[in-house]
Amino acid sequence: MRTMYRRFPLSGTGYTLLDFQRAAEEASGGTLQLFFDRYVYGTTPLPWEEYLAYAGLDVARADTSLKPWIGLSTADAGEKTRITLVIAGSPASAAGLDIGDELLALNGIRVRTADLAERISQVAEGEEVTLTVFRSDRLREYKVKVVRAPVPAYKVVRTFKPAELKKSIYQAWLGSKFDSSAAPTGTGK
Repeated sequence: MRTMYRRFPLSGTGYTLLDFQRAAEEASGGTLQLFFDRYVYGTTPLPWEEYLAYAGLDVARADTSLKPWIGLSTADAGEKTRITLVIAGSPASAAGLDIGDELLALNGIRVRTADLAERISQVAEGEEVTLTVFRSDRLREYKVKVVRAPVPAYKVVRTFKPAELKKSIYQAWLGSKFDSSAAPTGTGK
């Protein structure tokens, strides 16, 4: 990434996937065409579990049940909370919410990014919430059905007591010491 920032500064025109592939191949010293064909240009899922295991890491589900969800993200800018993402096919999309809408309230109570997920998590699956937004200087209300998140959240955790080779790969990759005492949830692979 340092190479990409150097070659394509933020003030520039940006870069293509081919530019990124070339830089990655320079760094690796060989061709990465098969990798890019499968995982970047293609639709083959990355084998996260296999590759992270080399460095003493496991992929674990972040929660035991899927949380209530409406399919949008927000960000606060000063006093305003703006919708920054509306996932296609989500309840928020079906209700008509859009990126750039200023979110004011959930069920008539002021809401900010920091408390939006918590407030939605308190609503039962199948119930509707009313989101109040400003769009083009007009106050609007949208009824949004709460559903279960379609994809569970995952996290990467350290393996409990990995082999020395895995520790050395971790340390070389991340530039920090592998602390086995900080790995309470790993599987021990």
